[in-house]
Amino acid sequence: MIKKGLISLLWFCVSLAHANDESLHLYQAYELALSYAPKYKAQSYKTDATAEGIEQAKSKLYPKIDLTGSGGKYEYETYYNSESTSEMYKTYSLSLVQPLYRPEILDVIEQSQTRYDASKEELSQQEQQLGIDVAKAYFKVLQISMEMEKLDTQKIFYESKYQKILSMLPLGFSNTIEMLDAKANKDKALVDYVAKKREFQAEKAKLERLIGQSVHQVLSYEGNYDIQKFSKAKSLWKKRLQENNKDSKIAELSKDAARLEMDIRKYEHYPKVDLVVSKAQNYTNDLVAHRYDNKAMVQISVPLYQGGYTKSRVQEATLLFHAASENFNAVNTQILDQFEDIWTQRESLLESIGVLEEAKHSAQMYLLAIRQGEKEGTKSQVDILEAETKFQSMKSELAITFYEMLLNELNLLALTGDLSLTKMQQIETMFFQ
Repeated sequence: MIKKGLISLLWFCVSLAHANDESLHLYQAYELALSYAPKYKAQSYKTDATAEGIEQAKSKLYPKIDLTGSGGKYEYETYYNSESTSEMYKTYSLSLVQPLYRPEILDVIEQSQTRYDASKEELSQQEQQLGIDVAKAYFKVLQISMEMEKLDTQKIFYESKYQKILSMLPLGFSNTIEMLDAKANKDKALVDYVAKKREFQAEKAKLERLIGQSVHQVLSYEGNYDIQKFSKAKSLWKKRLQENNKDSKIAELSKDAARLEMDIRKYEHYPKVDLVVSKAQNYTNDLVAHRYDNKAMVQISVPLYQGGYTKSRVQEATLLFHAASENFNAVNTQILDQFEDIWTQRESLLESIGVLEEAKHSAQMYLLAIRQGEKEGTKSQVDILEAETKFQSMKSELAITFYEMLLNELNLLALTGDLSLTKMQQIETMFFQ
C-alpha cells in the first residue's frame, strides 16, 4: 500500500509539473506511463505474488501443528459387555509433525527464489519495453511535427507560385498548361498537409493512451546534432548485452528452474523421515478405552512401487530441462541478431546525419543567396519561398533522422537491459538542452 501511495504521489507531482509546463518531456511521459500502464501494473502484482511462493516453500521446513476435535452421539456394544451404550462422545487431538529428512524442500525453496528472480526480470523487461513504446510515440509526434512544418512551407510556396502564374496568364507570360500544373501541385500540397495533420492527431492520441492523460505539446529539439555523443564502442555495447540482456536472463533462470524441478522429482524415490508428536484426549464411558494417548515417534516412509509414476515424472522433467537449455541457446542467438540489426541501422543513421547536416548547410546558404538576390532585384518572393521550402525539407529530414537515432540509442539501452527513467532523463538532458 505504501508503494502504491508513493506511485500515486509521484504521478500527481508529475501531472502538476506538466500542468505548469505545457511542453511534455520524454522522461515525464515515461514516468506517467510507468504509473498508468495496466499491463505493467499487472506484471508488478504478479511479481509480488511470486515472492509469496518463497515463503510458502520455506514454511515446509517448519513444524506443522494441528488441533482437531470431534463430538457427537455415539452408540456401541462391546464383547466384554453385552449391553448397548449410548453416550455423547468427545475427543481432542493436538499433533506436531517436524520434517527431519526431506531433501527436496531445499530445492523447492531455491526454485521459488529462481522463479521470483525471473518474474523480476520480466517486470524490468516490461518496464523497458514500455519506455521504448513511449519513445516511439513521442518521437513519432516530433517527426510528424517536422514534416508538417515542411509541408506547410511547401503549401505556401505552391499557393504563391499558382497565384503568380495566374496573374501572368492574361499578360501572355504563362499558359494554361503551366497554370493547371501549378494548381495540381497546390492541391497536392494541401492534401498532403491535411493527411499529415490527421496522422499527427492519431499519433498524439496514441501517446496520450500510453501515459493516461492529454498532451498539449512535446519538447522539440533544433540545433547542432552532435553525433559524437553516440560514439560508444560496439564492443562495449556487446559486452553489456551479454551481461545484462533481460531475455537472456529470463531464459537462463527458466533453465535453472527446470534443472531444480528435475532434482525435486528425483527425490520422490528417496525415503522421507518425520518426527511426529501428538496428544489425544478422549471423553467416553467405555471402561477399556484410552482416556488419553501421548505419542512421540520417528515416522519413516519408503516409496517401493508406484507403477512407474515417479520414473515418468523424472523423465518428463529431464526433457523439459533439455527444452529450456535449447531455448536459452535460441534466445541468445536471437538477441545477437537483434543487436546486429540495431547496430547496422545505427551506422546508417550516423552516416545519414552527417550527409543531411551538409545538405542543410547548403540549403541555408542557398536561401541566404536568394534573399540577397531579392534585395538586389534579381530574385522574386516566389524564389525565396522555393528556397525556404528546400531548406525546410532538409531541416525536417535531418530532425527526423536525428529522432530515429535517439530511438536507436534507446533500443540499444533496452536490449542491454540498461534503459531506465534516470537514463532516459540523462539522454534528454544531453541532447535536448
